[in-house]
Amino acid sequence: MIFSKSEATCVQNGGHLVSIHNGFTNVFVIQEAKKYMKDATDFWIGATKNNNAKTWQWTDGSTFDFDEWKYGRPDNSSLTDCSILPVSDGYWIAQSGLEKKPFVCATGSTNL
Repeated sequence: MIFSKSEATCVQNGGHLVSIHNGFTNVFVIQEAKKYMKDATDFWIGATKNNNAKTWQWTDGSTFDFDEWKYGRPDNSSLTDCSILPVSDGYWIAQSGLEKKPFVCATGSTNL
């Protein structure tokens, strides 16, 4: 599913695309994704770019206080406004939100 539809599906189910605030959660989300999405190589997470401010934010509105970008920073071109988490190495990649990907929602408290 494309990024916007993935987020809408999460919202319809009382949550948002997962936000990640520390390394433990990053690893935990990958482990859970591997269990439930056996064929997935990557999936949407809730990091999205505010193109006006050129900053990244979480779809749930929580503070963007942690990142794990591949190569230390995201590709900030105007075409890469969403993010995926590859299960192979755990480093986030900025990507066009028009790609079809599996996704992980979070509902309730996600303090891990």
